[in-house]
Amino acid sequence: MTSPPSTLERFRAKWIPVRVKKTRQNKRLESGSDSIRTDKALDGEPVLEITGLRKSFGAVLATDDVTLTVRAGELHALIGPNGAGKSTLITQICGELTPNAGRILFAGHDITRLPAYARARLGLAAHSK
Repeated sequence: MTSPPSTLERFRAKWIPVRVKKTRQNKRLESGSDSIRTDKALDGEPVLEITGLRKSFGAVLATDDVTLTVRAGELHALIGPNGAGKSTLITQICGELTPNAGRILFAGHDITRLPAYARARLGLAAHSK
């Protein structure tokens, strides 16, 4: 009979990332040539730019043509009723869901197709459930 998991084991299972095989795209991004520099945003450039983001689940349109620009030092809030698409938008930004259309730029670099773990390495935290 096994004992129940300790608090530390539950924490590790939820928050410590699993090692993932590196892909060609991630190796290129981690090399110096395509590295993302967030200090550019201090010059007034956007840190995060979302343009025309769209996600549907069958006939249900969760996000429809979302456009948002966040500059360094700005705070934004997503408000709306249940089912408005707030969580869907966050999970698309973090890479847990792939949008059907649109672009996500982080410090001027297109990260729309990067997986969640690669975005987390760049500073975008994953949405926890």
